Amino acid sequence: MVSVLQACAALTALEQGRFLHGYILRRGLDSILPVMSTLITMYARCGKLDLGERVFSMMNKKDAVSWNSLISSYGVHGY
Repeated sequence: MVSVLQACAALTALEQGRFLHGYILRRGLDSILPVMSTLITMYARCGKLDLGERVFSMMNKKDAVSWNSLISSYGVHGY
């Protein structure tokens, strides 16, 4: 899932990324930290920082990678 999300981020394929987000939620993969961190980055690279923030805030557990994903997303958007 991480590789597919990274590809969506590189291509700024927001529609496919949203589809994958739904798949992640349906399959219960939302507890896997690397997947969620990549989801944050994907949304930010697709221009939807607010959705990345929402994913971050909904995470039950946060690690250094998820915090780095959010902070670098802010940087990409000039914050």
